Amino acid sequence: MGIIKFAVKSGICIYAIKYTVDEGAWASPEDAIKFKEKHCKAINENEYYQTGKSHFQTYVPMPELPQLPQKSELCYLTKYYWNNGVKSTIRFIKMTPCYVGQGMKKANNGLKQLMNQTEQKQ
Repeated sequence: MGIIKFAVKSGICIYAIKYTVDEGAWASPEDAIKFKEKHCKAINENEYYQTGKSHFQTYVPMPELPQLPQKSELCYLTKYYWNNGVKSTIRFIKMTPCYVGQGMKKANNGLKQLMNQTEQKQ
């Protein structure tokens, strides 16, 4: 059953690729644009698409989009978050020796414990 399923899926995929190549979707950019316009027009003029679109618009309310932030707000937020990033980076660089020291201490303690365990087993 798996082979039949694979064969059907492969056949559909191969046919789709062959169709798009024959129609010119992978040729020059001009042919690709013609291919897109042709198929988008066919989809938009389809009665099922129009019915579904009107049904969707009737039963699914479109939400109101909030206003975009003003230019002054964007400038303030950009500066604020940029400065926070710079401060955090400087703080990390300042604390790097401490982090390295703590890591070395943990590694040293871990190695000592490992050596003690191996000595006790022998």
